[in-house]
Amino acid sequence: MREELGWSVLERLGSEAELPPDVDVVQPVLWAVQVALAAAWRERGVQPHLCIGHSMGEVAAAHVSGALSLKGAAAVICRRSRLMQRTAGQGAMLVVELSAARARERSKPYGDAVVVAVENAPTTTVLAGDPEPLGVLRGELERDGVMCRPVKVNVASHSPRMDAIRDDLSQQLADLAPVAGRTGMISTVYGHEVDGAGLTADYWVDNVRHPVRFSDTLQTVARDTDSVFLEVGPYPVLLAAMDETLAAADLAPSTVASLSRATDEPTELCRAAGRLFAQGGRVDWRQWYGSPRPHVPSLPTYSWDAVPYRYAASGAAATDRSTANHVRRIDLATWGATAEWGGGVAVHGIGTVPPVAYLAAMLETAKEAAPGTPLELRDVRLGETFVPLDAAGGTTLDVTLEGHPHGQGDGGLRGRSGLPRTSVVRASVPGAPDSVPCASGRVVTAESQDEAGPSPLTTLDAVLARCRDYLGAQDFDRLARRQGHDIAEPFQGVEHLWRRDGEAVARVRPRASLPRVGWESGLLTILAARPGAASEQDDAAHRAEGARTPRTGSRPWRPS
Repeated sequence: MREELGWSVLERLGSEAELPPDVDVVQPVLWAVQVALAAAWRERGVQPHLCIGHSMGEVAAAHVSGALSLKGAAAVICRRSRLMQRTAGQGAMLVVELSAARARERSKPYGDAVVVAVENAPTTTVLAGDPEPLGVLRGELERDGVMCRPVKVNVASHSPRMDAIRDDLSQQLADLAPVAGRTGMISTVYGHEVDGAGLTADYWVDNVRHPVRFSDTLQTVARDTDSVFLEVGPYPVLLAAMDETLAAADLAPSTVASLSRATDEPTELCRAAGRLFAQGGRVDWRQWYGSPRPHVPSLPTYSWDAVPYRYAASGAAATDRSTANHVRRIDLATWGATAEWGGGVAVHGIGTVPPVAYLAAMLETAKEAAPGTPLELRDVRLGETFVPLDAAGGTTLDVTLEGHPHGQGDGGLRGRSGLPRTSVVRASVPGAPDSVPCASGRVVTAESQDEAGPSPLTTLDAVLARCRDYLGAQDFDRLARRQGHDIAEPFQGVEHLWRRDGEAVARVRPRASLPRVGWESGLLTILAARPGAASEQDDAAHRAEGARTPRTGSRPWRPS
């Protein structure tokens, strides 16, 4: 780069003086940092599966993918930025809070003087053009309440202003020798994967002249692959745009920034590696800890007593072997519905009795039939009809615990208390002529399981291993809201959720403010986070595999 620029990038980075705003200084330095960070990530065991570049970032992406040599990529960024500097002062760029289509409509009266240059996110677009008309348009937009923010540049890249350098750029990059890359590269110029050997001078002319189709490209990759997106730069610039783009496509945001401002960079890289791994990204930990078998320690020759760290539910004496139906009527008013439930759980804007109330009704009825027995619910299904929250005070739930004589129909899951048994909940709502089905499920003893099948704890481990898509509490709440589930504060119990297509498992914190409906308060709402839950498939009912009531105590526990 010193040969291309006539000055040292390392000296610029090591200087305490601020970088000048000139594009032929900022872009080469930023490119060098991007390339170095990519190498730092490889040293830390993170290899890219696909490379996506944003504007000048495509030059770094081309090198990281293997399509351009270090010298070739340095030539592209240095010559590109040097030619762009010729147009300094003749252009400007403006971030506007509009979709690309709407931004084109607003800029259309200005012709080629103002154009859409970058499509960052569904509601974030960058305009570029001549300073004066762009300033006029900014005033119009701000009067209409549209957020506008100038970009700190004095050139109008990705606009007709770049036509002035097209021929010179093509000529100066004529000796470029790209090759097929070892890693795929998705072009934000064309919106699809490109062959590395095709990244010739003509491509880089299009790169500086054509708009950046970042949002569409990101959505395409996210839909086609199960990816975590890692922003490679000195601080997060595109993270918010990526999160918005993925959220608009009903895709869970899986984004990580390499570094942040005013942080210790080695420490921040370690934290970023942890965030990437937690979201399902692949990290070769041998790069951190060496060989998985660095040495063979000397161990005792006698057998060890293996003791699992989890507590299994204790058994209970036989209490109820009756095969007759057990029926209980529950008045929701006695549960303090309006006082304890707050806004409940709204489904597409309609406040409903929290579905977990049906779960609690099943468990209480089963405990009444088999007191002292640790219980689980299996195969819980919700009906299509929900009880409006404003009718909860006058609603009664009829819970029927159906018997299975001689264990027939119980799938081999029969506990000492005569369980399993099927539980059905129907609601009688004031003014309705008939009761409506709300939920059904199987009640089993906590110690019962399929004779040939795994234990619930083993099953939990297997589910956690399969569900690699992670959501935190806030991410889960946002996703649930997008899919029509507005969960009131008393029921926001989900702290962590892992999911995959068709399956999810969550860690739920008990809420002391809900004595009647406690730890189960988030259980059924995790179905809102199931990929495809907002689709038309399986819309007749939602299904929960299992729920467990742990034995009382203050020790930590993990619900199944």
